[in-house]
Amino acid sequence: MIRDFHVKQPLPIRIQVLIAATFVVAVAVISSASDSDQSSVNAAARLDCSGVTGHSTDLQPAQERNAKIITAVAHTHGLADDAATIGVSVALAESVLLNTANDGSSELYDSLQGRELSFGERAAARKSMSYPHDAVGNNLDSIGLFQQRPMTGWGTPEQLIDPVVASELFFDQLVKTPNWQEMTPWAAAQAVQDSPDSSGQLYQDTFARAGAVVIALTSAGSGSFDDPVCLQTGLRRTVGAVWPPPGLDD
Repeated sequence: MIRDFHVKQPLPIRIQVLIAATFVVAVAVISSASDSDQSSVNAAARLDCSGVTGHSTDLQPAQERNAKIITAVAHTHGLADDAATIGVSVALAESVLLNTANDGSSELYDSLQGRELSFGERAAARKSMSYPHDAVGNNLDSIGLFQQRPMTGWGTPEQLIDPVVASELFFDQLVKTPNWQEMTPWAAAQAVQDSPDSSGQLYQDTFARAGAVVIALTSAGSGSFDDPVCLQTGLRRTVGAVWPPPGLDD
């Protein structure tokens, strides 16, 4: 059977040009919108250091930097100075506000596990030594400002030795604590940290000092906080994010 083949005629050149131009414009618009969206995300994800331009005479430079970072993280995520004070009080109690790496040499007995640290757990703790830090400790596998432990699920060594990320992880847990704002600050801190002394006395002892530090750092002054950390983008959430973010418990 003979079939009738029809040859498809090419579009006129003018129409071809019009289609091509339309395609280029569409791509440009999408690209521009994408760039704009990404710019907005980066701007929103940048650490807001504008509220911590004061100075505390009570702290050494490294301590003041860390206190400013904790407070700036709280502000960036819409939390007030009362939350920042809780964070600073915990860091004062746990690390004296020094970002503390872990050399993996602990010989302490871990009451939670009923043993000393394993070789792998020591090796994981030592990873923190590869990142910028202010001091070195060996309290089990505890790392960073809040002395959080990779072994108990707080995060990776890389996260816990980063003052910004460690602060975010702390505030994540604080706001997940039911009625934390109605508790005494040290009780709220204890609920987050779950330290061996369940009374929260460890954090009560540092709370007054932390309050004075936060007041000093957030007071208007002629100083500024232009640390490079204030320019970094890509925080784990953007300003105004729902607390806690969806999937945090997954």
